[in-house]
Amino acid sequence: MPIKDPRNRMPKRDSTWAYLDEELCFQKWNETGDVGRATRAMQEEGFLNPDTGRPPSRPGVYIAALRYISKNIEAARQAIIGAGGDWANDRLLYLIWVLERMQQSNTLGRRSRNEWNAEIVAFAQTYLTSGQYEEFLPKYYAIVGAEPVQQ
Repeated sequence: MPIKDPRNRMPKRDSTWAYLDEELCFQKWNETGDVGRATRAMQEEGFLNPDTGRPPSRPGVYIAALRYISKNIEAARQAIIGAGGDWANDRLLYLIWVLERMQQSNTLGRRSRNEWNAEIVAFAQTYLTSGQYEEFLPKYYAIVGAEPVQQ
């Protein structure tokens, strides 16, 4: 396969080049309950990488779905609950789950991850009850490997 013609770039999505629709990847994962099954469903529906002609990879679907979740935390939670994921009714548990996934994946670069981490703390303060927020902070610092800020 020759080097790709640089004029044939796909549309830019935020800071990455992507052909996978983030919301669709999330929906497939949420419908099937597993990223592997979501990937297979997308393959069966004929989704292909326009550059390679190959179906999406499991990590590609996972990363795209996480990008959607990171930008649409509450909408994703509601969708999970709507699909029968009662565990997401616990906002603290759900927010910790999102935080862990974002730290474990290569969804964000280092600078973007640091910005997202700061944003998630501010979001948690209004999203969680005060008691849940107090529970969230030590878990947040343990997950991101940072020291608590002294006030």
